[in-house]
Amino acid sequence: MTKQLKHSQKTNLLAEELYRHVNRARRLLWTTAAGCLEEQGESIFTWQVLCTLVRYGAKTQRDLAYATAQHPAGLSRLLDELEAEALISRKPDPVDRRKLLVRATAKGKARFEGASPAVWRGVDEVLGVLTAAQRQDLRNLLAVLVPLDAPVKKKIAS
Repeated sequence: MTKQLKHSQKTNLLAEELYRHVNRARRLLWTTAAGCLEEQGESIFTWQVLCTLVRYGAKTQRDLAYATAQHPAGLSRLLDELEAEALISRKPDPVDRRKLLVRATAKGKARFEGASPAVWRGVDEVLGVLTAAQRQDLRNLLAVLVPLDAPVKKKIAS
């Protein structure tokens, strides 16, 4: 086996291992936080939408779907429910009236703030094996990979 082939196999194995670790960590964080919210009668999907709107301001439904990694049709149904509960409002975008801007209402912000300690408890439960410095390092590495304030990426055609 050539040196280049061995290097390629090691690189591929590293890529596969990183993929599995990130995917499992994401799933563990998600399910643990969701469980903590469910104990309070709250939904992780509702919290995630409200968190995005409270932290980053109004978004179009398309950008909100991307930011929350939700299918646009499922998100639209959730937004209908949240609007019926007066947790969000949807108004035409003044720049492009074909689009709707979604905003958290004061009631939505309060709901987000009330539910957030349950999410933090879930995150602490999962990340409790890390020191404070390791958590900072993890956050910094992930921020390089997926900056929270990055613009919405367009889907690349294959």
